Amino acid sequence: MFTFQHHVDNAKVLTGIIMPNQTASSQLTGTVSIHVFAITLVSASQTTAHAPVLAVQNVRSTTKFRVLEDGTEAQLIEITIDNIAPSTAGLAAWVTAPVTIALESPNVETVMPATIMRLRGGDQAKVVVGVVNKCAQGEGDRIEGHSKRQAITAGTPSTVTVTLNGTPMSDRAWEIVAGIPDYYVGDESLRTHESAEWFDDAKFGLFVHWGIYSVPAWTISGTQYAEWYWYFQHNPANASSAVWTHHKEVYGEDFFYDDFFPYFTADAFDAEEFVQFVADVGAKYFVITTKHHDGFALFDTGASSNRNSLNYGPKRDLVAEIMLAANNTQPQLHRGLYYSLPEWFNPSNAYNASAPKEPYTGYVEVDDFLQDIMKPQMEALFYNYETDMLWCDVGGDTVLPAIAPDWFNWARSAGRQVVANARCGANYSDFDVSLVDVPGHVRAHASRLRTPKLRKWESSEGSDPYSYGYNQDTPYEDYRNATYILRSLVDIVSKNGNYLIDIGPTANGTIVPPSRSSLLAVGEWLKMSGEAIYGTKYWYVAAEDSDLRFTTKADAFYILSLSYPEGGVISSSLPLPLKQGDKATFLGIDSAEKELDWQWTNDGVFMLYADEDDLKQVEDVWAFRIAYV
Repeated sequence: MFTFQHHVDNAKVLTGIIMPNQTASSQLTGTVSIHVFAITLVSASQTTAHAPVLAVQNVRSTTKFRVLEDGTEAQLIEITIDNIAPSTAGLAAWVTAPVTIALESPNVETVMPATIMRLRGGDQAKVVVGVVNKCAQGEGDRIEGHSKRQAITAGTPSTVTVTLNGTPMSDRAWEIVAGIPDYYVGDESLRTHESAEWFDDAKFGLFVHWGIYSVPAWTISGTQYAEWYWYFQHNPANASSAVWTHHKEVYGEDFFYDDFFPYFTADAFDAEEFVQFVADVGAKYFVITTKHHDGFALFDTGASSNRNSLNYGPKRDLVAEIMLAANNTQPQLHRGLYYSLPEWFNPSNAYNASAPKEPYTGYVEVDDFLQDIMKPQMEALFYNYETDMLWCDVGGDTVLPAIAPDWFNWARSAGRQVVANARCGANYSDFDVSLVDVPGHVRAHASRLRTPKLRKWESSEGSDPYSYGYNQDTPYEDYRNATYILRSLVDIVSKNGNYLIDIGPTANGTIVPPSRSSLLAVGEWLKMSGEAIYGTKYWYVAAEDSDLRFTTKADAFYILSLSYPEGGVISSSLPLPLKQGDKATFLGIDSAEKELDWQWTNDGVFMLYADEDDLKQVEDVWAFRIAYV
């Protein structure tokens, strides 16, 4: 289920809501119907405002934290502030000077207030305030310790009042949970875990599908995932399967999947070059397939299995090399490890298919797939490889709910915030996942969203549009170009999402030319214009206006155009939160400090004028910053 927030112009009187019918909803989402379980409306001011009319819509305690310079662990409290003055109210009804938001409470004190610099009538701002639990009366001001845990027990129900420049905004007391308690086994605890700030701010990640399937690397392009080679070779194992026919003709009936092991060499792969590539393309995190559905792992699986790259193929711990290289040369990158929950043909857990009569090389006989294979392997990724993200695939039977609390607590004790996606088989997750499947099976890609999703989400797809793993059958000219990738990134970010673009290296570890060139071009754009992407938030009023997309920061508003601004002009009739005096600049080559002219026309249209010589130095997306003054 998805929760959306939709802006309604509060200068107008709402007289009715028409829900989408089945035909319209199926065209929009690809589903049969939409079921609406609840709608909440927030009232607007009914009078013509001559000053901001600020109201607290919601206060939510989170399990996110920020470690401050003195070592204090500040719990983040999310506050939603509305300016319920009409959207048509004049400038006097806007917030145009910095205001400070803090919390008063008997149990917590504010150590990290928030600032709102701009809020137009009919607009909304979400801010986070950092708090710590107070000492119990008579026990002093602070208790020493790395996390500065206070005498008020973490997890204590409490109330807070929101203050504006030190003055309470109302008498209402909002319920929160004061402090972040340790996690324990059970949905009640695990459902409080949520996406980390670093993940919210990163916006762009690099996915890598690399394994034994990179050797045959074949299916009919546009019909199936190439990394599913072994599965489609046996499902069905007859002439109606193109992969079965291909394998028989190219390799012969007596050549088994595991016979590809020696050809997965990784001899062109250098981990430091790889993490440099991640940095060069502008990604802030990467996700590596540590084990796909074929059960072959790129990490040390210990006593649970010998089916890995340490024993076969390159005879190297590829995941360890990547993690070490990231630590040593690109420590700013966050590290994600993909892990397939099932293994198709593992003798102890054949998944959704009849196991072929082939060897399962490296198999160690176990009593229980979950406890003897999945559990120790996941824990190795947590503690031995210190992943920041567990990116599960497929879902289904899982051990994660039993082992996640210890991982969360262990990471937090080191000041780290880790995340798990929505495909780990648990009843909770930190963010939603949408994937683009092969033609005819498109799931919820961003191009089908028109408004932001409130819950953090991530969209992934291959630079090969039909496959995540390398497919020899896909022509280079079919790969996603930089234009497509950049416009997808901008669109997704404007709707509260992250974009995880995938590459499928060859068996020796080479990144194919179309993936390399297009992604490096994306990196060059992000060097110029990335401030409009990284660390931004979506704009509450609208995510898009034709080819325009919008992002925000506390001190600036960003407009990104997916098409070339003809005549050097950007225009929008939306109620942008901009006033005369705000400084507009183009985030292009050597253009960031050149102030641009702009105006509001008499009929309320925003017009921005850029130098076409500057615009023509940039391709794909044109980004503008309007700094609040």
